[in-house]
Amino acid sequence: MRLPSILVGTSPFIGAGQFGSRASLYYEKFYGKPWNVKEVLEEAYLQGVEAVQALPFKHIYEAISLLMRQGLKLKVWGSLSPSNPEKGFDLFTKLGAEGIAIHGETSDSLNVEAIRDLIDRIKEAGCYAGMAVHSPGIVLPWLLEEDLEVDFLIVPFNKLGFFMDINPGSLLNLLRKVGKPAMAMKTLAAGTLSPREALEFVLSHPEFSSVAIGVASREEAAETFKVALELLGTKDLR
Repeated sequence: MRLPSILVGTSPFIGAGQFGSRASLYYEKFYGKPWNVKEVLEEAYLQGVEAVQALPFKHIYEAISLLMRQGLKLKVWGSLSPSNPEKGFDLFTKLGAEGIAIHGETSDSLNVEAIRDLIDRIKEAGCYAGMAVHSPGIVLPWLLEEDLEVDFLIVPFNKLGFFMDINPGSLLNLLRKVGKPAMAMKTLAAGTLSPREALEFVLSHPEFSSVAIGVASREEAAETFKVALELLGTKDLR
């Protein structure tokens, strides 16, 4: 399998806490307002990024659905909710998701039976099965010891080591040992890094074949994904 090189991350659209003082602004702008989400995703698509790393929220689902009905051929890679995975299965199968990842809280629990059950269900739905991981320093060594048929990983990775429980070099070493396709998340360190500085760092490491980047406006989408296009050319973006 091959992960999309660049995906639009959707954490800003739920006002995720990692954005600090901006979280409430993002929540007010996007939560329950699919038309505002749609605007950002549409700009990313116009820049050449057709893949979305989607969270299982109705307004995100509705925004993607609206764009699909307009004829945009979006590729959906979803992440399940830790408290209600059924909702994610329902939304992502309706969108024809190519891959679905277990939530980082579930992965970090190290509950092998629960994780194996979700992986099996994702594969039964005809999707690639992934694991989002919040604590790779703990989960990846554990994963090396377990017989889990996971297809890909989503892990935090940025130049500053923000939101990571392990330094970047050690994480890269673990990823090489695990040997699974990996998608980087939290690459801008919640906006602390500029798009160019962040992407030049992440894309210089072949351990990551994919990057999910959250943006919160058409302007941010244009700036960020133009940089991505410049660094990657047209490679794998379509």
